[in-house]
Amino acid sequence: MKVGLVRAIGFGLLALLVAACVYSSFTLIPQAQAQTLTQEQRAALQTQYDQLQAEIAQWQKVLDDTKAQKASLQGDVTTLNAQIAKAQAEIKQRTLTIATLAGEIQQKTATITTLQQQLSQGHDSLAKLLREKNETETQSLLLLALSSQGLSDFLADADNVDSIDVQ
Repeated sequence: MKVGLVRAIGFGLLALLVAACVYSSFTLIPQAQAQTLTQEQRAALQTQYDQLQAEIAQWQKVLDDTKAQKASLQGDVTTLNAQIAKAQAEIKQRTLTIATLAGEIQQKTATITTLQQQLSQGHDSLAKLLREKNETETQSLLLLALSSQGLSDFLADADNVDSIDVQ
């Protein structure tokens, strides 16, 4: 048992020694190296530092440009959405105008139909009057006077014939 205990203590001390060496190499050596850097090494480190600063500035510019483009693209999307909404409203307006005009066309068509019927009736009335005039002109005045129920009917018929002649 003593041999196992001695080995365990030996391994523990060895592990402790290795850990101390590793720790000191990471903490003590760089400090010692920093103190023993030459001017050339310092200049090289400074150059690397400046290059990294420039690279960081470039990436920051890329980020800023990307943010600006994002805002620009969002503005473009907003503009396009507004144009789409405007076009849709104009389409609705034109559809409403077309519907209104269609209603007016129907009203005017109905008015034209009514006027055509009235004109047709006028033609029919005129044709009837011309036929009556023709019949009246072919009959003698004596026959007209005798066929009338009274003197007033005879004079009215004669007056009607005269008014047709005037028109």
